[in-house]
Amino acid sequence: MAWYTEQIFADFLNLNNNHVGAAKALSSIMDDNITLKMGSSVYQGSKDVLEYLEQTFRAISSERGFTAKPVITIDSEGNRKNAVALFSKLEDYISWLFRIRSSIETWRIVSIVAERPDDYDLYYDLYTEGDYDNEGNFLSQ
Repeated sequence: MAWYTEQIFADFLNLNNNHVGAAKALSSIMDDNITLKMGSSVYQGSKDVLEYLEQTFRAISSERGFTAKPVITIDSEGNRKNAVALFSKLEDYISWLFRIRSSIETWRIVSIVAERPDDYDLYYDLYTEGDYDNEGNFLSQ
């Protein structure tokens, strides 16, 4: 899975300058049968997952909410894993990590699992919000 997957996911969750374009870009890389697991909730199918993420985006985008940024985490076995973290805008903590998994055959997102953070190395300083047209095409950073 390419790092741009996390870029698009973070752009969508943040109040991107063209949210319509970011939503179309995210939708275009999601498998029709995608699954999102967050706590005890499970959302199945691209329509339901995108609707839930729209609600999440609205909840976290306030000035007291969170900012989504790609990070590289290190689990208890020392394995490096990509994720998108929700950083609090008010305090120094991460509320959730979104681990994104793609199909090896299609490279489309097949699952997103939200989990509480483990140890992580911050690579979010490399993240800058992308620029999208209304069709979801990535124009520039």
